[in-house]
This record gives sequence, C-alpha cells and structure tokens, in this order.
Amino acid sequence: MLTLKIPHTLSEFTQNYYYKTELVKLCQQYKLPTSGTKAELNSYIIKYFKGIPSSQIKPIRNNSKHRPLPYSKISWLCPYNWCKF
Repeated sequence: MLTLKIPHTLSEFTQNYYYKTELVKLCQQYKLPTSGTKAELNSYIIKYFKGIPSSQIKPIRNNSKHRPLPYSKISWLCPYNWCKF
C-alpha cells in the first residue's frame, strides 16, 4: 500500500487525483470537515489552500437528522382526493 503524499500547496493538490478516502485523510490532517461528497471535500481543501483558516471552513450540508413524525400528527384522514378507503 502506498502512503499518501500530503500536498503543501494548491498547485500540488490540483496536480494529483485523490480518492474520497484520501480526501477524508487530508481533511483530517488539515482539521477540516470530513463528511460530504468528494466534490465537497475537494472544496474544503481548496479553500484551505486559498488561505481560509480551517476554523472558518464549515460543512456545506447540515447533517441534522429529520425528527420522526410524532404519533399525535399521524391521521387516518387522507388529504388527497384519490385516497379513499
């Protein structure tokens, strides 16, 4: 297994191809967000190399989970015309 060469400039970073797992490792190294798509991880690293402090680089997507619908909100009444029992 090859070791990951850590880029130190934007030029070094953009001249290489990285798998998502490698981008996650780079983000960990630079203390950047580690969740998201490959494109999002790339954008975090590019922002870092453009001089934005890692503390100011926030995840693009909010990872908040949807709360389940409470039982009190569930009804047998269907709001649509096509739904007739």
